Amino acid sequence: MAAFGSTRDATRNILHTESYLAQEGDRGSPRELDVFTFEREVVNGTIKVYNATRRKQRVREWCMALKAELKEPASHVEILDEWYSKFLECHFQPNKKVEELVNEVCGVIERIPRVVDEFHDPLVDQPYSLYDAEYFLPDSKPCWETLRVTNFVSRNVLRIAIQIQIVLGGDSNYAEHYRLLLDATAEALREMISLSREDPWPGWFIVRAFFWTSWQRGTSLYHYYVLKEQLTWGYDEHRDVIKTPLQGSDMMRIAENLNRARADACHPPYICKWALRLLREDKAVVGQDYRRFFERLSQAFSDREARCVISSDGEPAACDGRQPGKCLRLSGMRITNQSAHAPDCDGRSCSSLYWNEESWRGVGGAAAVSLVLGTDGRLNYVQASSKTVAVSHVWSHGQGGRPEDEGGTGLNSCLFRRYSRVAEMYGCDSFWMDTPCIPSDHVLRGEAIANINLIFATSKLTLVCDKDLMAIDFQDEDIATKEAIVSMVLVCDWNVRAWTLLEALRGRQNIHILCKNDVVVSLKDVLMDVCNQGSIDIAALFLSAQHLLPSQAYIHGLGNDHPYQSSQWIVNRRKGFVEIKEAAGLLSHRQASRPGDAVIIWSLLCGDTVFDKAEDIWRNQQGRGVPSGWLVSSYERLSVKGLSWAPSRPNFSLHGEDSPTDYDKLLLPYHGIETRVSAITERGLHGDWWAYRFKVKRTAWERVLERFTGGCLPLERAAGGYLDGETWCATLRPLHTYRRDVWVPHPRRLSKAVFAVVASDDGEAWRWKGVLELDEGVVLPQFRTMGFLIE
Repeated sequence: MAAFGSTRDATRNILHTESYLAQEGDRGSPRELDVFTFEREVVNGTIKVYNATRRKQRVREWCMALKAELKEPASHVEILDEWYSKFLECHFQPNKKVEELVNEVCGVIERIPRVVDEFHDPLVDQPYSLYDAEYFLPDSKPCWETLRVTNFVSRNVLRIAIQIQIVLGGDSNYAEHYRLLLDATAEALREMISLSREDPWPGWFIVRAFFWTSWQRGTSLYHYYVLKEQLTWGYDEHRDVIKTPLQGSDMMRIAENLNRARADACHPPYICKWALRLLREDKAVVGQDYRRFFERLSQAFSDREARCVISSDGEPAACDGRQPGKCLRLSGMRITNQSAHAPDCDGRSCSSLYWNEESWRGVGGAAAVSLVLGTDGRLNYVQASSKTVAVSHVWSHGQGGRPEDEGGTGLNSCLFRRYSRVAEMYGCDSFWMDTPCIPSDHVLRGEAIANINLIFATSKLTLVCDKDLMAIDFQDEDIATKEAIVSMVLVCDWNVRAWTLLEALRGRQNIHILCKNDVVVSLKDVLMDVCNQGSIDIAALFLSAQHLLPSQAYIHGLGNDHPYQSSQWIVNRRKGFVEIKEAAGLLSHRQASRPGDAVIIWSLLCGDTVFDKAEDIWRNQQGRGVPSGWLVSSYERLSVKGLSWAPSRPNFSLHGEDSPTDYDKLLLPYHGIETRVSAITERGLHGDWWAYRFKVKRTAWERVLERFTGGCLPLERAAGGYLDGETWCATLRPLHTYRRDVWVPHPRRLSKAVFAVVASDDGEAWRWKGVLELDEGVVLPQFRTMGFLIE
């Protein structure tokens, strides 16, 4: 067993007893990790796979068997650790000295929170004071922080840490093994939560605390490993193990609700709750601990007033994270363009620099600002290149505007000097920024936008300018300052805007941050330092912003002349473009100020071609597929034949009378990774669903039979409200990718029965009608697997 003080001895013992030593005559080495799961087991040499019902039974049986072993409080830690250790069989093959490994493992363990966030339900669990003293550390007050199980590092957590240190930076990837272990842990933990509500045995709380602690520590190590690998090799959206999220988001919501009061008290008032929502809802950060993240932001911005909304009493406040249309950071704030100035400028002696239109037109849409002004004092332009600094900023922070004399704002001369200095510092001859480089004229603007991808992708570096990041003093370069930068990048205004998302994704190879006094720092270097030396729980949150990590070069074993290398799919992959549903996921909580820009940005995240109509984006996807689960959402659809199923935009609009007011009441899409892929064809969307199909227009005899059998089912009545006179209706649920006749519930509505509603005149070609939500307990008819062509 390993309390924090004895982690070193426990690690050394595990390496001594569980390392593989080659023996003469061995034909090969055993697998380094074998993970136990409740889904399958080996019986007499055959792998047996269980269905969902039997799987749940196995979890409960295992939990009850564990309960039977826990008779004496004095031995509870040893028994819990012994049972949990059976989830993993290890045959380590160390590639370095034992003491070196021990030092590395202990160093990593010390950088995760000593005690994980509390999971104690006063409505279910008895008060701490009623538990036996053997459950707590000696001479301590009974509470969560003094439980022996919360101060104990389980064998499996140490095993994960050991294997991470062995394989980091190597050719083998063990992320899937760690995920299987953590998902099996989450299954057991979920059943323990249910049992603690059904069974009055108070020991369930102690058992749950042990597994909750191990699961949270394990997720921190898992995310640390994935991030380290991505920082080493680069990020590739198609090889992203995080695309399959960890189980446990439901348990995290329970814990968050239990700790709501304490979490609200820790929440820095200055931080936008909509930005925090973007972070928390990312599938990559399930199981993460936010306490030190909040602490670092509170320390860095303790003197700042909130600026999301103005309360009824006239005081500035943070928004509620539910109504982005009412957050002034996102819309509605009145900002004077070019009101921002460099630190060395008082604003009074600063002049405006306007464009040389002839120079801009001579270069065209890829024009960047030359560091040399014209003899008339106007901005000159050169072709953007690898010697260009691409500036990515937030308009509402005062650097926005347009370059023309008439109707424009020009660029403050102090800002020209600032970006010229940065460009010269990195050996560049120009800088690009939308204010001086994108004209107001519709045609010229379109030409400039068409070149944004190229400009950011080929630039020497992308310089991020955000007022909060620019307030961080990097003079000391200590780890706390670096943690503050990483934390603020995730919730700053720059990270929640749509255009800056595009700029960051295309310029991800070399992103730099502008800090206080115009100090420039490399984002990757800062993140690497936090990952290697700082709080792992802060670094791991950056997996929610993987689009800011340098992309992974695609290397094909057959060489560049192979046809697969030259296909558009491979070309786009090497450029760092993402799939259409991944692009929509990135934009789901990010907005653009101009109506219509969201669709343009959506298209540019997927490729170099600019589309300003969603219909054209989807037509361009013919021959590809989309996960059926991702389609089940409240997003508006296209009213175009063949595309009635296709979302008309990647997010909800904040503009117009129909803009949503409360995101908690809307059904946002989810990744849909474990659901079957439907094919996008010229006629429409073709794929299999778990479906119930019924006839709406019935004959007289069918109506008599309906009355005799008890009338129309509740599902039919509810779905009927979506129809416009069609003869047939069907309610659909997404099917699991490989499990036969198994449907996948919507993770954002686990307490509801969610269906897509489609209708047809002939029972052959169907039209998308909307999404229906019913209470989970409603009586449902018999569903079965059916194929549908949705036009």
